[in-house]
Amino acid sequence: MRLQSWSDSESFDDMPRSHLFEWISYDFERLELAELEGSMTPEEAASYAQALDARASSLREE
Repeated sequence: MRLQSWSDSESFDDMPRSHLFEWISYDFERLELAELEGSMTPEEAASYAQALDARASSLREE
């Protein structure tokens, strides 16, 4: 997964402002990424998938 899952089960009352801003930014980033991926040509999507696979492989080797 490009962006790891985010737990939003924390209560707003107990959440520090910085955490709330990070949570909102994360949601916007996921939406933007989905929009970019949705607009890719088949060739771009294939190249992107290949790059993600290569990145995942390199992370597993570390």
